[in-house]
Order: sequence, then C-alpha cells, then structure tokens
Amino acid sequence: MRLLSSAGAMFALIPVPVLSEDEGLLVDIELLSPDRLVRYLARRISSGTVRLLVDALIKAAVEPHPELTVPTVQDDVAGLAILVKGSTNREVLLEILVVDDLESDLPDHDGVSFDVARKNLIDAAHQLEEWNR
Repeated sequence: MRLLSSAGAMFALIPVPVLSEDEGLLVDIELLSPDRLVRYLARRISSGTVRLLVDALIKAAVEPHPELTVPTVQDDVAGLAILVKGSTNREVLLEILVVDDLESDLPDHDGVSFDVARKNLIDAAHQLEEWNR
C-alpha cells in the first residue's frame, strides 16, 4: 500500500514474507520526502490496525472535513500513527509518525506530512482490504 503526494512525498506499508502464519503480519514502513528515504524494517502490525486504517482512509476520502471526524490510527507495537490534519475538496493532509527505535526508553519520532488526493485514499484502502482476506 502506497500513498503518494504530487509534491514527491510518500508513505508505504510493504508486507514482509513470513514463514509461519503464527508470526502475524510484518510490514516495512517507508517514508519518502523530496530529500530523503527511510524504511523501518519488519514491524509487526495487527490485523485490527489494518482494518482501522482501511476505515479511516475511506472515511477521510468521503467526508467533507475528515480532520474533525476521522480518529488517529495508532499501533503501539509497530510504533506507527496516522493522523488527518486538514483537507480541501480534492486533498487530505496526512501526518505519519513512526517511532525510530522501539527498544528505546526515550523514543524519538520520525515523520512526514503531505497532501494526498482523496481518490488515492480509496485506492490505498482497497489494497489494504486484500491483506485481511
């Protein structure tokens, strides 16, 4: 699942192959801005978080002011949070936050904010729906 902005920013959740179903869902979390690319490898994410993210993306795409109605999607185990910060008729401003080091006593956050077309939110939600089948 990838969300791209017209300004050259991106957020992606990339499934990582696992040897056993018992391991759950692992993803690489990728953040891209015009001047850097970072990937956080093999973060465990719950299927419940994936469902919440699907619902949030669809709601953000169709509601007139999703920044007021769409709750933050957060997965503490993965160290990931997705927030809706603003919107226009055509785009939604997302903020993606990732904990750098999950083992740290004082976690530091990395992140990116960008506008994404509402249509792209629907496309991303459909891609994520396939993960829970």
